[in-house]
Amino acid sequence: MSTPAYVLGEVRPEERKRLTELFKCHFEQSGFPFVELPLIEKTDHFLDLMSDEVRRKTYAFSGRDGEEFWVRSDFTLSACRDFANRFVAEGEEKLSYSGSVYQERSFENAGASGSPEQVHVGIEFIRPANELEADVEVLSTVMAELKKVEDIKCAIELGDLSLFDALVGALDLSDRVRQRLIARFRGQSDVERFLRSLREAASPSRESQPLISVLARSSQHEGAALVSEFLALSGITVVGDRSLEEIVERLLAQSVDAQGLSPGALKTIEEYLAIMGPVEGCVATLKSLARDRRLKMDAQIDVFEKRLALIKAAGVDLSLVHFSTRAGKAAGYYTGFYFEIFDPAQKPNAPTFAAGGRYDRLIKMLGAPQECPAVGAAVYIDVICRRER
Repeated sequence: MSTPAYVLGEVRPEERKRLTELFKCHFEQSGFPFVELPLIEKTDHFLDLMSDEVRRKTYAFSGRDGEEFWVRSDFTLSACRDFANRFVAEGEEKLSYSGSVYQERSFENAGASGSPEQVHVGIEFIRPANELEADVEVLSTVMAELKKVEDIKCAIELGDLSLFDALVGALDLSDRVRQRLIARFRGQSDVERFLRSLREAASPSRESQPLISVLARSSQHEGAALVSEFLALSGITVVGDRSLEEIVERLLAQSVDAQGLSPGALKTIEEYLAIMGPVEGCVATLKSLARDRRLKMDAQIDVFEKRLALIKAAGVDLSLVHFSTRAGKAAGYYTGFYFEIFDPAQKPNAPTFAAGGRYDRLIKMLGAPQECPAVGAAVYIDVICRRER
C-alpha cells in the first residue's frame, strides 16, 4: 500500500513510537496476531505487482551474484509471500505487522530529515469464511482505533474495482478488448490519462492508422516483429526516453482498443468513471447507469450494497462515506473493495491516514498453488503524526 505524499508538520519520535504501540496493541487485541516480516527480500516479480507510482519509488539493488533484492516498500507483498511460502490448504489466517517501509519521496514530502522511511502498522485477513464480513471487519477495526487518536477527524472513500470489471464485461466488446481495458485501467494510476488514451485510440492519427489496422489482426509476437521491421525499413531511430519495446507496446495497445471500442462504449466508460460523491447517492446513480445502458451489473451492485449495509451495522456513519469509481488503483494488486480514510476538513488534498482493500489473486501470484481471498489495511503513522491540529 503506497504511503501518501503529504507533509504538514514534523514527526516527533516519541509520538511515532506511542502511536505505533497503540495501533499494534489494538490490532493484536482485536484478533490479529503480530508477525515479524523481512526488511530485504529477493525481488522475484514483486515489482511487477506494484502500480507504476509505487514501483518508481521503490529501492532495489543487485547482490554480488547478480540476484535482485528490494527494500520493503509494502508490507502486504511481504505478508502474502510469507503465507504463500508456508501455504496450508484450509482455514482462516489473521495477522498484524508494524515497522518501517522505504519509498523515495520529493524533498518537500520527506520532511526536514529528508528520510525515505515511513512507519506502517497494519492487518491482513487471509481466506476468511465470509468475505464481505471480513472486508467490514478490517475497515471497522482500523476506523475504531483511528477515532481514539486525539484531535483527528476521519471520513472514508470507498471503491470497488470489480464494478469496473463488470461494466466492461457488460459492454459489447471482444474478449481481447475487455482484457486489455481491464489491464490498462488497473495499471494506470492516472484516470484522466487512461481516458485520454482511450479517446486517442478511438481516433488514431491518419499516419498510424494503416499500421494499427494490420496490428489489430496480429498476435502480440507478430505485432512486435511487424513494428520492429517497419521502423528498420523506414530508417527511424528511437530517440528520447521511450524504448523500442515501449513504442511497440503502445501501438499494440492502440490496435486492441481500436478493434471494438465504439463511441457508445467509450461514453459509458466515461459516465461510469465520473461517478463520485456521497455513497448512498452514488449507488442509485450506478443502478440508473446500468438500467439506462442495459448493463448486466446487478450482481456486483448488490454485493456492494450488502457490504455497505454491513458497514452501517458496524456503527460507521454513512454520511462520512464517499464513493469513487477511481479508488483502489494505487497499490496495483487490488481486485475489488478498496477504502481510504482521510481528513475531510482538508479536501481536495487531504492526508490519507489509512488505506486497504481486497487482493484475491496476489497470494497465488507470489507462489501459492491456488488463489486465496484476502483483505488488509495499513495505517500511516507518520501521516497521523504530521496531521493538522
